[in-house]
Amino acid sequence: MQDLLEKGEALFIEGSFDEAERAFLTCTSDKANNPALAGRAFNNLGVIAYQMQKPAMAASYFMQAIALDSANVDAATNLCELLKGSDSLNEAVELLKTLAAKYPNSLELTTLLAEATAQSRLVTDIKADSITGNRPEVLKLRVLQGVYEVANQMNTITRALNNLGMTARTLCYYPNYLKFKSDFVMDIMRFQDKNEALQQTRRVAEKLIPQFDIFHFHFAMTLALDHSDLPLLRQLKKKMVTHYWGSEVRMLSKAIKINPYIKVKVKNEEVIKSSLEQMSKYVSHCIVGDYELYEYVKDYFEHVHVIPVLIDLDAYRPAVEASPNKKFTIVHAPTSPEIKGSQYIIKALNELKSKYDFEFNLIQGMSHEEAKKLYQQADLIVDELHCGTYGLLTVETMAMGKPVITWISDYMKEKYPVELPVISANPDTVKDKIEFALNNRELLTDLGRQGRAYAEKYHDMNKVIHKIVDVYGQL
Repeated sequence: MQDLLEKGEALFIEGSFDEAERAFLTCTSDKANNPALAGRAFNNLGVIAYQMQKPAMAASYFMQAIALDSANVDAATNLCELLKGSDSLNEAVELLKTLAAKYPNSLELTTLLAEATAQSRLVTDIKADSITGNRPEVLKLRVLQGVYEVANQMNTITRALNNLGMTARTLCYYPNYLKFKSDFVMDIMRFQDKNEALQQTRRVAEKLIPQFDIFHFHFAMTLALDHSDLPLLRQLKKKMVTHYWGSEVRMLSKAIKINPYIKVKVKNEEVIKSSLEQMSKYVSHCIVGDYELYEYVKDYFEHVHVIPVLIDLDAYRPAVEASPNKKFTIVHAPTSPEIKGSQYIIKALNELKSKYDFEFNLIQGMSHEEAKKLYQQADLIVDELHCGTYGLLTVETMAMGKPVITWISDYMKEKYPVELPVISANPDTVKDKIEFALNNRELLTDLGRQGRAYAEKYHDMNKVIHKIVDVYGQL
């Protein structure tokens, strides 16, 4: 392996990046027996990735080099220089402290530590101003999230707000088999009479409105089923924001123009328009998860904020050891099979079974925690083939270090960060893309590492929450 590593370094100097990369990747496979050599190979891969203008991949390689060999000063310095170039050197303060203590005579490390510490203090000050908008009273406000839980986002937002010292709670009217946690629960589906359900929600509104300052509504719903709480909330000068997630605002007439594979749940667009009109009469600020949804709400609300989904990264750690499964395992977990394109995925997998040896797990009807355990055992996740955007399942599995196949439309490719590490597939290409994954399993490992780095950069709840609090400050 030593000879192969040196050969790769010679190829790199000659400018033969592809051949050098292959040599270094082979060297990393020996990390159990020779961690120092593998760490050097990972550092070299990071340099190549940086040369190819793939900073997220480069950072991932440098971190793997440091994890294998804490004495790899080159990898640590390269990582810090990369972070410095992206104005994120503050994120490496603890790493630099450790290295500076180990190598006290290194002027380069001492200088980087001083710069990182100064930047960290500056970022803390900037965040304090940004979070409150120079209005510290925002953090004192009490927030209620309600009333429909979408992909555990109400719970995650609330926990992130509480981490900042705010008082935040969740109210759920529609508990289901996924068993997401909520502070207040009233299952309105148990009421056989619609009028009784309406009256019960009005009573809940009367009880909770005095207890909170900000009402963060989700999925086109409010405290009362008929939205009769909206004029009361405005009259009482309560702060309101509405948060849309997908099918409740997605209009086929607009969606089809940017995504030929789109599927919609609500066929009657007049219902969607009426809901948007009613909500926007009383609420001026709206949040959406991406620029596809922005297209449907931009003409209705005075202020539209694009804020990505949030995830608790500590709850989605990559597996320390390789999966114990003997077979390569592919997982698909549709909450809505038609919208997810399950029929095409299952058909493709059945056809590939005759050529490849793998196991397929179709996850349905399980609690979220039960499903997570199966995601952790998977080697490949196939998410969905129609929406053209990625959702929380893709983010969750990226955070676990799992490679993901999902459909990203051409329109959204231009909107997402360039380093989005997913394999894009639609109903016409899903079989070919799965077969590509089966034939290039070594690439899936790198894709998984990149996914974790992507989730850390763009979906960490403790980072994204600042954008939501900033919206609260504008209400």
